[in-house]
Amino acid sequence: MSAREITVWVVLVALCVIGSGRALWTPDEPREAEIIREMALSPGMIPQLNGVPFHEKPPLYYWAGALIFRCTGSHSPTAARSVSVIFSLLTLLALYLWGRQAAGPRVALLAIMILGGCAEFLVSAHWIRIDPLLMFFCTLALWGAWQLLVATRGIGALVLTYSGLILALWTKGLVGPVTVLAGLGVYCLLNWRERPWRTLRPLTGASVLLGGLLLLAGLIYLEGGVHALKAWGWDNHVLRFIDPQETGHRQPVYYYLSRLPITLIPWLVALLYLFRRDFWRSQRALGTKRFCLAVTLGALAILSAASTKREIYLLPILPILSLLLALVIDHWRESLRSLAPQDSRGVRLAAHLQNGLLLLWGLVPGTALLVYGAPERAEAIASILLALGLALVAGWGLATRRLEWSAMAGFASVSLAALCLLLLIVPIVNEQKDFTPFVTELDQLLPAGAPVMAVGADETVRGIVPFLTGRELRTLAASALEESGRGFGHEKAPTFLLWQNKSRHESTPAPAGYDLVLDHTIGHSRRLMLWRRKATPPKPLPPRRHRIRDRNEAPRPEEKRDEAFCRLPEKPLAFRRRDNAHPLDIDHEFHAARAVLSR
Repeated sequence: MSAREITVWVVLVALCVIGSGRALWTPDEPREAEIIREMALSPGMIPQLNGVPFHEKPPLYYWAGALIFRCTGSHSPTAARSVSVIFSLLTLLALYLWGRQAAGPRVALLAIMILGGCAEFLVSAHWIRIDPLLMFFCTLALWGAWQLLVATRGIGALVLTYSGLILALWTKGLVGPVTVLAGLGVYCLLNWRERPWRTLRPLTGASVLLGGLLLLAGLIYLEGGVHALKAWGWDNHVLRFIDPQETGHRQPVYYYLSRLPITLIPWLVALLYLFRRDFWRSQRALGTKRFCLAVTLGALAILSAASTKREIYLLPILPILSLLLALVIDHWRESLRSLAPQDSRGVRLAAHLQNGLLLLWGLVPGTALLVYGAPERAEAIASILLALGLALVAGWGLATRRLEWSAMAGFASVSLAALCLLLLIVPIVNEQKDFTPFVTELDQLLPAGAPVMAVGADETVRGIVPFLTGRELRTLAASALEESGRGFGHEKAPTFLLWQNKSRHESTPAPAGYDLVLDHTIGHSRRLMLWRRKATPPKPLPPRRHRIRDRNEAPRPEEKRDEAFCRLPEKPLAFRRRDNAHPLDIDHEFHAARAVLSR
């Protein structure tokens, strides 16, 4: 391995590791981290969130996180985030090995530089969620399929293909295998005459996939019954695909046509160059080009057909797109070396525009810090000066036809932007999105071991409170607050009440009988409040009646309505005379008894 390759790997590892110790952010992170913690405490087939079954995802990702929790002996955000870091680096390694087989070490190095410079990849490497694991298994499956269809490899490639599909199925359900198989189906249709599907052994593969699916469904049924199987199979596969009323994230069909350029924005010029004919006329790695394009189109088609769409769903096809864009940049290099200057104007213009975009990308974080008046002004100015220096190096490389230097300068500019983001901007955002100060103070106010009673708690609150405190969180309906002074239903009103309001335009009504103790706004609109029940003053005793009415006296009207009024008995009380008792003592005891009976 050359010094340049070692440098690129060191930079990529640093970009994936730096900044992984921040707090838990929304969306998804508090929920996923708490599910991993509960899986580590009580392993099973069905993940749980705050003690409630979470049927949306299979257990493989949570098993991996629980294993890390058990090995490290802690459930910190860093330990939970290490799953994404590890599998992002494994994806880079698999892509590098794939690129070396397909077009040589130079293309392999370009491919991991492109993937490591994508904003969506870097965000996923620093986020606690399932998609980095899914990306790795889909990359393995596509690498094995490429070996079968293009490189004509043997049984090892077949095992790699279907192992990746089974692991993708156990990671996020059918979305992983269906996305890969849709891309392979498009490739087989475009090459129908060659009958490439024979090398995939479709009957064997279908049997393996069906067996893995039935095994997963059977284990879910044994642990959760019919309800769990329906929630996992129907609600989170069929309804999420055709009618996501409850699952959410409904987007139009053309959603990914607008999101894909944004996802690959540092490499946008290379993406647009795919529409040039001269790239497809080149015979260098032509089979790999067609394979990558067909798989990308098929995956985009199946993702666009689903009603539920998110930008993160593009992550499994980013490695193969990175390999395709690496072939584009390698085509530029070969064209500039082989063509005459008058014939290579288009290639030269594209290379200049691509490097200019990369260099502008390096200026973005420092400029943003200066514009918004962040306290890190010196660091921002230093990053801008470094980006300008890299621009000079890239310009010199293009002028002397040394595209390796120009590409390295562009990658350094993208890496500089990522480092500024992780070291300067993330700490600023962390102060606004960190739940830890509020939840820690809440934990100190509540009695030891007491559950947290909450109104308006979503998955984020139901994840962050147990993860940081270990307390159970119980949700209450907002309508129950109408009886807060008398108790929620037949139970006593809680001493502390956690309230969440996610709308910045709606004011939170104060629950009757409660005082506000803590108030914290997280992000732009999420507001968390802790209320404490007011102390109930003791009821005053009823006044005593001292008037004694004679038994022959007619009662007054107000005395008839007084249930506490007591008449004297009809017969006089008989007192037993004590030995040697004085007459005055007997008379005193009689009047005292009469006064007591009259109360």
